[in-house]
Amino acid sequence: MRWAALWALALSGCGLSHRSVKLFAPEDFVYGDTAPEPAIRIEIADQEGGMAPLQRPVMVDAQGGELYRPAVVTEKDTLVLSPTSESVRVAFWIRGTGAFDRHDFRPIRSLTGTLPRRFANELRFLPGDQPLDGPLRLPIHQLSSPFNAYSFADGDVLLIEARSADGPTQRTLLLKRDVGVGFGGFAGILLTVPTGNGGAVTPILAAGPVLSIRTRRAVGLGRALDRVEFVTSAGIGSTAIQGVSLDPEVSGVFNSVLAGGGVRLFGVLTVQGFVNTSSFYRDALETPATLAVGLDATGLTKLTRDAWSRAIREYPLEPVTSQPAPRYSPHEP
Repeated sequence: MRWAALWALALSGCGLSHRSVKLFAPEDFVYGDTAPEPAIRIEIADQEGGMAPLQRPVMVDAQGGELYRPAVVTEKDTLVLSPTSESVRVAFWIRGTGAFDRHDFRPIRSLTGTLPRRFANELRFLPGDQPLDGPLRLPIHQLSSPFNAYSFADGDVLLIEARSADGPTQRTLLLKRDVGVGFGGFAGILLTVPTGNGGAVTPILAAGPVLSIRTRRAVGLGRALDRVEFVTSAGIGSTAIQGVSLDPEVSGVFNSVLAGGGVRLFGVLTVQGFVNTSSFYRDALETPATLAVGLDATGLTKLTRDAWSRAIREYPLEPVTSQPAPRYSPHEP
């Protein structure tokens, strides 16, 4: 892990700390609103039946304009969309931010759920091109249903577009967050930490379940830190013989079955303690326990996606012109 610490120190020393934070913190977004008069009023209904207007945190850009942060929603929330005028149409889009499901906004036209004690699943279509004739209730957990043909996971963004017959398009972004107690998985490679009596550094291939606890209020880098993840894993690795001189033709490291647990940080780095279960039925001279440090394969994939470009360079958006692009005839030189 020495290279990671040196890289982070170099980035901080060059004034690039905010870019290095982006490598570890989940993606955060801001956007501008082009509709001066909203076509729909968005409220959040809680489990007790109370209603609260959707709050969008505001930040000011370098030119003095207002940018909005997406409001955070969880699976316990229900959106209530009420049209403010006639002939209002709404559309829903999801942008994926996962390590293996990263994509731009895709249209969402239906919800899929189960029928009690029935084999068939129910398809329910969203309004689409049909104007709203009253409030529309959309539970967030229905968007996260595993029976949908799309995914709406932690960190994904929901775009709601609303437009009246003669008005501009109102765009609202919502950020999905998993809060409370959650379950996941871990798989990766760890290296044992050598002990003071000259122990060897050996690899461990481990996998197991993950228990996580997350709060709702944290943003930015805090979103990477507020998830306290506990790992319980089993794996195969190697163990060293302690204090015994072996024949040169015999290795001092032997295969072993390990079990243990620990914590995972930033969804990538894991620190675990392992017990050598093989020592219970083999020679007692084997190392009975060890401490190991390693990386989660899924988290590492997401961390290293275009990591160098995101940490070193800025990619500011240029103004988009409303003029149509010129058309060229294939017969012109």
